[in-house]
Amino acid sequence: MSGTASIAKRVTDLVTDVLQTRIPAATTDLIDAGILDSLGFVELIARLEQEFDIRISLENVGIDQFRSIKAISAFVSGVPESAAA
Repeated sequence: MSGTASIAKRVTDLVTDVLQTRIPAATTDLIDAGILDSLGFVELIARLEQEFDIRISLENVGIDQFRSIKAISAFVSGVPESAAA
């Protein structure tokens, strides 16, 4: 499994666990579908930081980066190593 595929799988598993629901597709808009709310967003950020050993600054995060599993995976893949905890 490639690094990108591995990250996507880990993100999918984490999002499914945090939101306690099956996500229909990696491109499903989690916000428009009503799957991700503000409390889920905060928990998701915390779990992503823990799972990937990164720090996510809310000042540098846009909501569009968390609209889908695909977007979250791309975001996590692009977090600079200097931002690692």
